[in-house]
Amino acid sequence: MKPRFYHHLAAHFPAIVAQAGGVALVSFASVSYAPLIAVDSGFSSLAGLALAVVAAYALGAILSILFVGPLVCRLIYRLVGAPFHEGDQVVILCGKRKGKITEVYEVWKSRGEVRLRLSDDESESVTDVYSYYEVLKCAPANHALHMNGGPIR
Repeated sequence: MKPRFYHHLAAHFPAIVAQAGGVALVSFASVSYAPLIAVDSGFSSLAGLALAVVAAYALGAILSILFVGPLVCRLIYRLVGAPFHEGDQVVILCGKRKGKITEVYEVWKSRGEVRLRLSDDESESVTDVYSYYEVLKCAPANHALHMNGGPIR
């Protein structure tokens, strides 16, 4: 299966979820703070707004990762073909090995991670570990034969 745009987007979902949460809370804080700026537009008021924006962004990112992330995570896992099993062929969606097709040789289901057959050096140093959302399961070449027990007619 060739990765589509939404697969590459899903590969960066933690950053996207954090950004969205930060922006949402900054928007809320800005709207809430607007009446105070209208009354007093002095330096202290603008400094307070800047501080509120920074704090709201950080808090929004953290809350989004903690509460929205796990909900979106299940959808992302389905999108990339999880659950994975040993022997599955996958395409790496991000990082320095982006686009490489390789095989899963170990699954860490509790952590949501897989180990991929890359090289002996990476296996020994455990740098061959990827999260579920960073890889995409390839459909087998004879997938149509396995679905109904024979060729599609």
